[in-house]
Amino acid sequence: MFARYPDLTIDLEVSERYVSLVEDGVDVAIRLGHLSDSSLVARQMGCVEAVVVATPAYLDLHGIPMTLADLERHNCLPFMFQGSSKTWKFRNSEGEIAIMPSAKLRTNDAVGVMAAVRAGLGLAQGPSWMFAEEIAAGRLVRVLTARQSCHRTRCAKQ
Repeated sequence: MFARYPDLTIDLEVSERYVSLVEDGVDVAIRLGHLSDSSLVARQMGCVEAVVVATPAYLDLHGIPMTLADLERHNCLPFMFQGSSKTWKFRNSEGEIAIMPSAKLRTNDAVGVMAAVRAGLGLAQGPSWMFAEEIAAGRLVRVLTARQSCHRTRCAKQ
């Protein structure tokens, strides 16, 4: 890319907050989920499959959740965004279902969520790519697979 456009410069900022493209002078943002500012030009880039995972040891001790109601008796490890736990989203034949997971540990750090679930502290929901290596190695197990959700990824431009 730089060979083709030698005058191009890129400042790449990775943030957990929604930046205001206009106020912060940002040309392009990649966002997951609903785009609230309808004055922006947005294009769907893809879909990120969300999965729920736990360690085999956690599931042996606490049981495998078979329904969404079963999540109430499990320790969940939600990702926090702007000071609040993000809801866990699932799909069924009627559409999308959002659940606020119960939690003893919450963090706004994806690496922290990964460390907590790997330590056997509970169930975590996140993008399938984040857990793919751990699932393939058998260190994490997917649960509630029939109810997985897809989070839309959008590219927004000023």
